[in-house]
Amino acid sequence: MEQAIIFALISTVVFGITAIIYKLIKVDPYLLVFTVYLFSTIITGIFLVLRGQISSIMQISTQNVILLITVSLLAIVGMTSFILAIQSGKVAVVTPIRNMSLIVTVIIAVLFLGEQLTIMKMLGVALGAIALVLLSV
Repeated sequence: MEQAIIFALISTVVFGITAIIYKLIKVDPYLLVFTVYLFSTIITGIFLVLRGQISSIMQISTQNVILLITVSLLAIVGMTSFILAIQSGKVAVVTPIRNMSLIVTVIIAVLFLGEQLTIMKMLGVALGAIALVLLSV
């Protein structure tokens, strides 16, 4: 679990930095999403080749292909919406609102993944949501 926390913290820092960069890039939001995913695909593809794992793409199950297509569509809608919000609003307001997705994630994890929601976890989510609201005012 400790490794998961470390990766989550890295993700937090990286996404925090990218929000600022999205604000600085002055191109059409759809072009921005396209180029971000294009370069991400190329860089990740090189990484897979170097690790000798490029052939594992052919071993993805049909169920996972459906989930990958779904998450790709959701990522495009989410990323495009976020960039439109960042470009038309203040990063310090938009980003905390976007991060309220933690509430959606917790609810879905409890309902569909069977994760347990203890009193402490509910308190943590509530405090996190309050903090995000306070940051956005």
